[in-house]
Amino acid sequence: MLKNQTKIILSSAIITVGLVLFILFASGFFDDKITNNNIDHLGKEYSSSLKDKKKNISQEINYKVVDKDEKNNIDVYKKVSPGVANITTRVFQYDFFLRPQAMQGSGSGIVIDKNGHILTNYHVIQNADQLIVTLNKKKYNAKPILAEKSIDLAIIKIKAPDKELHPIKIIDLPRLEVGQKVLAIGNPFGFSGTLTTGIISSLGRTVQISEDIILEDSIQTDASINPGNSGGPLLNTQGELIGVTTAIISPSRGSVGLGFAIPSRTIKLFIKDLYRELNRPKLGIISGYEISQFPGLSRFLKLPISHGFMITKIQIGSSAHHAGLRGANQSVRAINLLLEIPVGGDIILSIDGHKIKEIRDIVRVMQKKKFGDVVQMKIYRDNQFRYITVKLNRPR
Repeated sequence: MLKNQTKIILSSAIITVGLVLFILFASGFFDDKITNNNIDHLGKEYSSSLKDKKKNISQEINYKVVDKDEKNNIDVYKKVSPGVANITTRVFQYDFFLRPQAMQGSGSGIVIDKNGHILTNYHVIQNADQLIVTLNKKKYNAKPILAEKSIDLAIIKIKAPDKELHPIKIIDLPRLEVGQKVLAIGNPFGFSGTLTTGIISSLGRTVQISEDIILEDSIQTDASINPGNSGGPLLNTQGELIGVTTAIISPSRGSVGLGFAIPSRTIKLFIKDLYRELNRPKLGIISGYEISQFPGLSRFLKLPISHGFMITKIQIGSSAHHAGLRGANQSVRAINLLLEIPVGGDIILSIDGHKIKEIRDIVRVMQKKKFGDVVQMKIYRDNQFRYITVKLNRPR
């Protein structure tokens, strides 16, 4: 009996304590003490964490360059990199079923004036159907202006706001020494704005970069140069252009410390040609070929002629375009012709009575012309001989 009474008393006590605690919690009795303690504790942790972050940020902001060479790298990069462009090329080819296939490549370029002219290598833009320039994270379509295969140089042009064009200074006759520090900026493997440094390893090198391009008087450097660097600047410690990075010798296609650049004196002469060419009218024929260079093509196309210059591509907005000249509109693959050949374009037979067989014949005639002149062209189109009048206007 006593045991039962004890159990009842204990149970009542436990229930009473539980009810009291429940009421206290419900009324918020413990809130201030628990919350304030937690806030105080968390506040100290947050404050401490914030102080550490501020300390780290402060250290980053107050980072001081103590090495002169390091400071020079940073200064040159900040000064020059806005004038280095990334060039993407696209070549459209046709597969066996005549479906267009795009092949893409990349290289670098150098802004040389406020008119949107960009210097690069000839081999960067060679055979390109489309040129896209990325400059300061903005993309522009580009067109070729001047190209010289023998020295592997080319100039293309974009329409960009003046504020986006930052020309890089080119030295006429730099005094170069073996052992001199150099810097290269470019887009190796598509990684834009990449800076590498090195020294001039040798001067006056002769380098064969393809079967028909041999570069004389090249600058050799051990600065890391890779595919995609072609057409980019090689700079001195003042951020001045002393060369255009052009080629590497490597069994792996990657940098092994054997890079070569075209010297600035060659570049200066080439740019003078640009400004001469800007004052000389052009028809606006981008590409074409002499039909006799493909034996059997005339017979295959049932042409009544065996010589003439087939236009494959015309620059939009040019004198030739306004006169109604046409480029190729299809491709053929004949049994006795191993290559796929663009056809369907106008075939130029003569200009002002001068027979035309190749592009050099067109250049030779145009060198004697000036803006505003009118030329008479004899062409073959759609099974007919025709005469086309072309007025030589300034490009807009």
